[in-house]
Amino acid sequence: MRTAKTAFGTQSRKSLPFTLAGRTFFSKPLTVGEELTLSDIGDRYDLESLGGEQVAPFIREQCGLVADLLNHRLQGEAPERITPEWVMRHVNAGTLEALLGFLRTGERPKRSLDIVAWFDEPIMVQDRAFRATPVNFEEQLQAGEIKADGSNREIVQSSMHYLATLLTHRAEDSQAVTADWLTENLGVNDMQELLNLLQNGPQEDEDPNAEVEPLRLVEADGSNTSGA
Repeated sequence: MRTAKTAFGTQSRKSLPFTLAGRTFFSKPLTVGEELTLSDIGDRYDLESLGGEQVAPFIREQCGLVADLLNHRLQGEAPERITPEWVMRHVNAGTLEALLGFLRTGERPKRSLDIVAWFDEPIMVQDRAFRATPVNFEEQLQAGEIKADGSNREIVQSSMHYLATLLTHRAEDSQAVTADWLTENLGVNDMQELLNLLQNGPQEDEDPNAEVEPLRLVEADGSNTSGA
């Protein structure tokens, strides 16, 4: 009987080239050592209860590890190494999941590894157009700076400053957005829905007549508190 040759090891799988934020990498499989390092981060944090400022160390440590993974897979001798800050700007939870899945299975994901807008058409605030791009890890960290305690005015103003930063980065006219401008041109529900869209994406089967809890809009970790 003829016996087929069976090969094991990370070198036995074909590495496919892929791009992320304009940089080219190879899909070298994750090793057991890399998987254990990823697991170690999860074991050190209670991911079910992370919130507010507590999530920042986890995100920073995770992005540092992802930077190492990508540096080991850079194509050629790139003059600039991938930094944790680069990862925070160009990766979010959704694209990281797709990236790690690609490295584990070798199957190119159906979705883009870049952060792309939720939909093609822009979102409008009054007469200004903005790209509906999901938040990255850097912006998720900034959400942790939103006030969770204080008066309604302080909480709303803090949320407005955060939303102004998000919209400035997404403005099709490249003009800065101020919290004052948003305060004069948005209702409370508008603010809630905009934050929720950029953080969580379009919500399916949403009841347009559902009551919305006003004012206490966003937890410090950026999650919407108006839902169930």
